[in-house]
Amino acid sequence: PLFEYTADKKYLDFCFYILDAWEQDNGPHVISAILKTGRVTDVGNRKAYEMLSNYVGLIKLYQITGDAKFLKAVELAWKDVVKNRLYITGTTSDHEHFQEDGILRAEANANMGEGCVTTTWVQLNQNLFAITGDIKYLNQLEKSVYNHLLAAENPQNGCVSYYTPLMNKKPFTCWISCCQSSVPRGIALVPNFTFGNIKNVPAILSYEPASYKGSITASDKKNIDATFKIDGNFPESGNLMITVEASQSAEFQLALRVPAWCTNFVARAGNKEYKGNPNEFVTIKRIWKPGEKIRVKFEMPVQQIAGGKSYPNQIAFQRGPQVLADD
Repeated sequence: PLFEYTADKKYLDFCFYILDAWEQDNGPHVISAILKTGRVTDVGNRKAYEMLSNYVGLIKLYQITGDAKFLKAVELAWKDVVKNRLYITGTTSDHEHFQEDGILRAEANANMGEGCVTTTWVQLNQNLFAITGDIKYLNQLEKSVYNHLLAAENPQNGCVSYYTPLMNKKPFTCWISCCQSSVPRGIALVPNFTFGNIKNVPAILSYEPASYKGSITASDKKNIDATFKIDGNFPESGNLMITVEASQSAEFQLALRVPAWCTNFVARAGNKEYKGNPNEFVTIKRIWKPGEKIRVKFEMPVQQIAGGKSYPNQIAFQRGPQVLADD
């Protein structure tokens, strides 16, 4: 950011100084190791928070330089975490480190899901989605936010659990530490990826009750002001209303994200019905009059998730975006 704000080359030079330090003989080899093996367990000392933070920095450097090697390194790390080291609630780390493939211990004594790791994983996916527009990164954001990120903060008093196990009680504390500050910071990032612009088309990415205001480009290339208001009680149900308040009648497109877990997605605008498939966008193009409404309905299916290598005889249940807890 300092280089972007100032254009002072010394800040960019310092970035490359850090990259050179990574690749020294005794360095963590943040780029070369992942490019060689595609495994985060071969990078440095496997420390999850520090490594993911480095990759967040690397993807930001890619945005400035356009060096494809930087993007490739980050994408390889992302793929390995998703395939081999990601909990069903969208976090990673056991005793703050990446473990071997499929080892995902969920008890309190595993010190799993460090808060800083969860937040940095959110940051990484946020940046990758902003760069690529690929819905797979948005799916990971949804998984992390609706499960591990929000679960790490006590809704009654704001206290935070440094580690958030999937079994036993959450160890909430209220003093200041890295994770106690990282989790609220992660939650504060959420509005940045619930509404967006996909290929110059305004897009609703999440269905929580909200109101989004912005300037959009109509089909006649004129810029108009528009507000998109979502009313409903998602994720309790998939029945909701979207009100489009444009400053004047105009033709433009509006995209609605269909979540990966979603079935039977139907949006109705005017007298026309639009059906969507999981992991895609439904795009509605029409002349919008101020105050027009879109009625959206989709099912919230319940699915079973196998316990994997660590819990071969156990299952979890997921409804919509949420992994369920046993009270």
